[in-house]
Amino acid sequence: MATIVEQEKIQNYLKNVAAANVHTANVWRYYLKQFNDFLETKDLDIESAIELLIKKRLDVYQLLSNFLSYLNRKNLSNKTKRD
Repeated sequence: MATIVEQEKIQNYLKNVAAANVHTANVWRYYLKQFNDFLETKDLDIESAIELLIKKRLDVYQLLSNFLSYLNRKNLSNKTKRD
């Protein structure tokens, strides 16, 4: 049987794991939304982008490079608005 101190440590550990999972889910949600917004600027949705990738009509590395550029421009734009 675990002591009270051990039980508290276990409970704290589980709370930290749960908090980390919530944070990770929120980060993924944010970037998936950003990726969807990026695709919309290219008149694409996720299904059509996947189809183009499968048919090799769209280069995955170019797509990711363009997405990163999009994020950088967006972040720079947001920083300018805050300043």
